[in-house]
Amino acid sequence: MLMLRNTTESKMQLRVHGKAGTQDLASQSIQLAAGEAKELAWQLRVTDDASDLYIAGMPWQIEALNSKGKVQDRLRITQKILPKIPATVQQANFMQLTQDYTVETGLPEGAIAGKGGLTVQLTAKLADQTAGIERYFKEYPYSCLEQKTSIATGLQDKARWADIVANLSSYQDSQGFLEYFPGMTSGSEILTAYVLTMAYENDIKLPIEVENKMQQALLDFVEGRIQPAGTWYWGSNQYLIERRLHALAALSYTGNVDTRVLTAFDFKPIQMPTTTLIDWLAIYTHLPKADNHDERMQQIERELRNRLQNVGGRLVFTTEDNDVWWWAMVDGEVNATRLVSLLMKNPAWQADMPALLRGAILRQNKGRWQTTTSNAWGRLALQKFGLAFEREAVTGTTTAELDTNKQEFDWASNIVTKQPKASVNNAPVIRAKEAVAASLYFPWAAHKKSQQFSLKHVGTGKPWVNSLVTAAIPAKSLENGYKITRLITPIEQKIAGKWSRGDLARVRLDIDSSQAISWVALSDPIPAGASILGNTARDSAIAQTNENAYDGKNMAYPNYTERGLSFFRAYYEYAPKGHFWVEYTIRLNNPGIFNLPPTRIEAMYAPELFGQLPNAPLTVQAAP
Repeated sequence: MLMLRNTTESKMQLRVHGKAGTQDLASQSIQLAAGEAKELAWQLRVTDDASDLYIAGMPWQIEALNSKGKVQDRLRITQKILPKIPATVQQANFMQLTQDYTVETGLPEGAIAGKGGLTVQLTAKLADQTAGIERYFKEYPYSCLEQKTSIATGLQDKARWADIVANLSSYQDSQGFLEYFPGMTSGSEILTAYVLTMAYENDIKLPIEVENKMQQALLDFVEGRIQPAGTWYWGSNQYLIERRLHALAALSYTGNVDTRVLTAFDFKPIQMPTTTLIDWLAIYTHLPKADNHDERMQQIERELRNRLQNVGGRLVFTTEDNDVWWWAMVDGEVNATRLVSLLMKNPAWQADMPALLRGAILRQNKGRWQTTTSNAWGRLALQKFGLAFEREAVTGTTTAELDTNKQEFDWASNIVTKQPKASVNNAPVIRAKEAVAASLYFPWAAHKKSQQFSLKHVGTGKPWVNSLVTAAIPAKSLENGYKITRLITPIEQKIAGKWSRGDLARVRLDIDSSQAISWVALSDPIPAGASILGNTARDSAIAQTNENAYDGKNMAYPNYTERGLSFFRAYYEYAPKGHFWVEYTIRLNNPGIFNLPPTRIEAMYAPELFGQLPNAPLTVQAAP
């Protein structure tokens, strides 16, 4: 749908045509009086594979010609196409190729034929096995300050870091703590410590004034002069010692710590939670001149060794049942990846590092760890390991075959030979960097459930291999800690029982939660072209009357909401056990049949808790 306006003082006779992707927009004639505006519309069908064909967006070009055939105006835009059912990672396998390898694989049960495939990342170094992490961060939908920081770290993206630095002051509260979203009533010492730590880990210079306030707020918190202004989950004194030590661990990176402050804390490693024990490790790693440094480091390291276990090759702790601190964005995976990163240059642990890193990697599921914070720490650990340990070169040729689809990677020339040529459907661009890594893609066969995949290396060295099985599986209703109910009510509806262009609708999402937890995200899709009221000053307040009106039963209200072009999203700093709900109002601006992805809620730092509700297609007819 297109709006044309004649801004001249003369009437215009125009012929308008164009192209949307590969579809032609048939020529239409239109007459416009001086100052007049009219709409033109074309019927288009967005095919299920459009998101694969137009990875960078679907190009549009529309031209308006006068009666003499001269172009009066031309419009070029790119439209992002979201898949109805995206191909996601369903399974991953990580190994070092020490001998020929063969396995049966194929399109997972219930998956849609023609979408997805097998992506194989070959690397000379264990440290370069980042395909799953990068895919996770590139597809990650949420956008609080922690997530922006973790994504910038996980992708090693300087542009993202520059954006964080440029806008960091807008996240800072009056005390100096950082807020998860701009405009919240108070900041968090946990978040402030994390951003400060990641800035130093990534060698990022924060704005001096902002960082000084961050450091002072953390120091005042450590020394008991202030607490964050917001009400803490179980009262301000709960976990107070652990929270102060967590802040002190972040401050230790700066070197601006009077080591006498350490005497204010009991030092009993055997009694400490594992996260606190790792905080002490960070403190003494960065403060080598602290009193009793060597003796205490030995005690910390001895207790860490006592807690470490190898379970099927995985790095786990004996304390894992008590290590899920969602309020601190910490769990067993964060402890494992953070520990490996912190120990990387410790002389006493050099012989253990390869096994520790492999053990941390084997904790991955679907090619990555489960939270943004664990993946950020894991990426740092991989990067440090590559610089410190891996020097063995890989030479020769690695061959991968999925049935008759054969691809070879020559480590010397950096050339991938493919035979036969792979389908473009869902295929990522093959990348090879400095003979370090190549990403090979094999689409699934059209009519085979089982296929044989094999790997073989001829040459020196032992390549690392990460195989990602991707497939598009239709969404099902899931209730893992959360149940979603979705109700759409007409506010203005031209034809009763049918949706038309211009109608207003109220969407209500009711949530039943099985447990209380912090930082929960609720995301609901809207049809293409629809607008969520409240985004602009022009939106009618009348249409939003009674939206989210208090009923005495709602147990939680969002701390931050996003009104996107394709979704409504609500973030809860704390979501209690029980029932809560949220509403928003949309205007339906485009006619058509719209396929919508599922509505989803999840605990961002306990991702095993989530709920999902599939949505039926929505039909919007032209205005009567």
